[in-house]
Amino acid sequence: MKRPLIVVFALLAAGAAFLGRGIWIFAKAQVAQVLLAGAWETTRGGGHAVKPWPWADTWPVARLTVPRLGVEEIVLAGGHGEAMAFGPGHLGASSAPGSAGNVVLAGHRDTHFRFLRDLEPTRSGWRRRTGQSAATTWPRRWWSTTATATRSRGLRSRP
Repeated sequence: MKRPLIVVFALLAAGAAFLGRGIWIFAKAQVAQVLLAGAWETTRGGGHAVKPWPWADTWPVARLTVPRLGVEEIVLAGGHGEAMAFGPGHLGASSAPGSAGNVVLAGHRDTHFRFLRDLEPTRSGWRRRTGQSAATTWPRRWWSTTATATRSRGLRSRP
């Protein structure tokens, strides 16, 4: 009789541990978004890059907005996994956001760029997909979007 009771308690403890881990990750992501928004505002006001937390290896470089879809994302420096865990990343080899040239942003299609699955390309940009299945299709060529990016002028990185 003791053995089944031990198994039940072990399974309950494992379930609680997994649930706690999921809550921790979600809470950390929410706090990170608040810190990123604050770092973006400070960066815009001060003219130099401000890290959202002291040990961060990235900083905000732009804000991506798509008003029709209610999308607002803080774009971070770098296209590496640490940056893209918190938002879309700007690839440094491309033009800076807000300047002339092509700006390349990278992001996970199931988190920060999730809104792209609801769009379909047209000759004049993108429009919201209607009446489609949930399957994601990727275009064979790229179209320009109506999204806008803003950045601080004269952005300098702190050592």
